[in-house]
Amino acid sequence: MIEDVSLLYVDKNYNIEKLFLSPNYETAIYEAQGDLSSFLFIHHREEFREWNKLVEQVKRKIFPLILPNIVDSITSNNLPGTILPYVQYNLLMIIMASCYSQFYKSDFFMGLERIYLSGHLPCGWKGDYPQGSFMVL
Repeated sequence: MIEDVSLLYVDKNYNIEKLFLSPNYETAIYEAQGDLSSFLFIHHREEFREWNKLVEQVKRKIFPLILPNIVDSITSNNLPGTILPYVQYNLLMIIMASCYSQFYKSDFFMGLERIYLSGHLPCGWKGDYPQGSFMVL
């Protein structure tokens, strides 16, 4: 159990790729991102203008440091390599939400971060965003 995060645990034998690609999960992630970026655009326009530069810095400076460990973890847990881009996107959005947390607190991305830090893999969403639960492995 992760404090303040609603979770549904799934079996490792479940089709993880299917969960990552589910419309509910994609919708929840994109709506949470939209909440963050819309708030910044409306209330903190100067900071919002730095969004793309920050994304490029994360991809150029942080991802090379963490991706080998992520690939190793996916491989050692016999998970499909096709989930890597989804995990990368999740981590990018967690980092972006953290960078802008002085302006906007994203419960969704803070919850996603807690899931990863607890050693679990968020792989789906049950419910209609913002109400619902993360599905985790």
